[in-house]
Amino acid sequence: MIELFLDTETFSTTPIKHGTYKYAENAEVMIVTYAIGDGPVHDMDMTREDPADVLRLRNLVSNADVIICHNTMFDRNVLRLGNLKIEVPPEKFRCSMVKALLHGLPGGLDKLCDILGVPTDLAKHKTGRALIHLFCKPIAFAHAIPRADYPTIKAWKEAIEEAKKHWQGRATRETHPVQWAQFIEYARADIPAMREVWRRLPSWNYGETGAGALERDLWHLDQKINDRGVCIDLPLVHAAIRATNDEQTRLKSRVVAHTDGYVEAATQRDRMLEFIFTEYGVGLADLTKSTVAKLLEKEGTPPELVELLQLRAQASQTSTAKYNAFARGTSADGRLRGMLQFSGAARTRRDAGRTVQLQNLPSRGLLAQYLIDLGILALLAECEDITFDNIMLLVSSVIRSVIVAPKGKKLVVSDLANLEGRGLAWLAGEEWKLQAFRDFDTILGYDDLTGEALRAGPDLYKLAYAKAFRIQTEAVTKFGRSIGKVMELGLGYAGGINAFVTFALVYGIDLEEMADTAWATLPPEMVAEAESFIDWLEDKGHRWPMSRRAVIVCEVFKRLWREAHPMTVQLWAGARLPVPERDGVAHHGH
Repeated sequence: MIELFLDTETFSTTPIKHGTYKYAENAEVMIVTYAIGDGPVHDMDMTREDPADVLRLRNLVSNADVIICHNTMFDRNVLRLGNLKIEVPPEKFRCSMVKALLHGLPGGLDKLCDILGVPTDLAKHKTGRALIHLFCKPIAFAHAIPRADYPTIKAWKEAIEEAKKHWQGRATRETHPVQWAQFIEYARADIPAMREVWRRLPSWNYGETGAGALERDLWHLDQKINDRGVCIDLPLVHAAIRATNDEQTRLKSRVVAHTDGYVEAATQRDRMLEFIFTEYGVGLADLTKSTVAKLLEKEGTPPELVELLQLRAQASQTSTAKYNAFARGTSADGRLRGMLQFSGAARTRRDAGRTVQLQNLPSRGLLAQYLIDLGILALLAECEDITFDNIMLLVSSVIRSVIVAPKGKKLVVSDLANLEGRGLAWLAGEEWKLQAFRDFDTILGYDDLTGEALRAGPDLYKLAYAKAFRIQTEAVTKFGRSIGKVMELGLGYAGGINAFVTFALVYGIDLEEMADTAWATLPPEMVAEAESFIDWLEDKGHRWPMSRRAVIVCEVFKRLWREAHPMTVQLWAGARLPVPERDGVAHHGH
């Protein structure tokens, strides 16, 4: 089998942060370095524009059985989308970075060399970074005219001024011949490092046989998905950007007027805190969502302060920044590509988001679907301020709508709902829960107003809370559902107080507020058991960044969840998880 190890050095006027595909569309391949198997390293200076070099490169990739690159999605796309237009089937490629990620290792070549003991010249690597900065992107005028070549300083400066007249906005082999030779040597050095990393990496999860071949094939599918991309409603994107900018200007002027100029923008956190303390005598530690929400709900908060905090909350809406990423990353044909990095999430091997973080789009917020549809029309007509009071909420709620079906196609949305919970219930034989999943998955119809599915069974997060507190699911509030969600995600795999706290913070639950709300509903006998257990943990040196009352509530929630899932607790015991036994209850994860 012919293995071709390949690397490219490129120039593009498009910043790489705009996405691999958008970058590659404007890329010029300047240098190609390669090696066949364990053979010597070769280089091709493509800036010489020698047709023989392009033909040789086409023959190399055509004759190779596999082409190995580091961060293959980049090299493959600059070859096919850039100036060379060399198309190679994705199935021919392999990626040393993906191979590393699939084995729980970092993706950076320099880090992999360090971990795997591959010798590298760190000084040369540092010099290489400077050369990339010089040659691979547009830069202000730079010269490499030696002083020694001119008899006088005046003549030398005149030569520099003459060179500046012919500057094309980038350094080249003609303007910086010495550095260019160094750049080629730097590019050559990556091939033996990448080759040795490829050889030393395990192949269990990425290879040519068995499970490794399955992951390889999944990665090839991932490359096709990234190549296809998704269709973006660019007029809506630009309308949302305009509306956001207009609203930020309006909010800024209102904050300035409200504070008599003391605070010049709602995002000035420290100035805002100072003004609130000076003007209203209210001392706040921060202006986080939970802190502001508490003050807004507090009886007796002055209306003027309520208005100021609401302005702050609207202006601090960060999800609207995604529209700029959509605008930057979408190709000329209206499609956004390269959104996924295969196995990019450390250890979990899940895909990571790139260009636009599609895996973390905000929900539609507090707006029903018919309001979102109305809001889209208003944004496109530039009259959203007439129809909606909270423009930032509207813009945030509309984000998902910028992903559309191309003409003649239908957009289908699917999700692996509560995959971990389903798998755990199946493994444990938690039959009541499996039936609950079946009921939830049975759709009886759809609500005419909201478009929401009408199901035979309740939401599983509501059910988790109802099961723990022995109440009807209809009685579960929005707050209760959020607790149920944290229970499901944090406690299903033998997690304890710390696991519950971690997930509560991820989902923005104020633990002290949670404790105050839930305290009166807790079973007294379980509170007593929890207090005794926490005393035992504290004697052993355990400490938590919250009040004792909040710790007790987290512990009771954990016990209630375990009481409702007896087969799951048995599964943990059968799996011999290292959980200490006390009071007949396994208490792992504290």
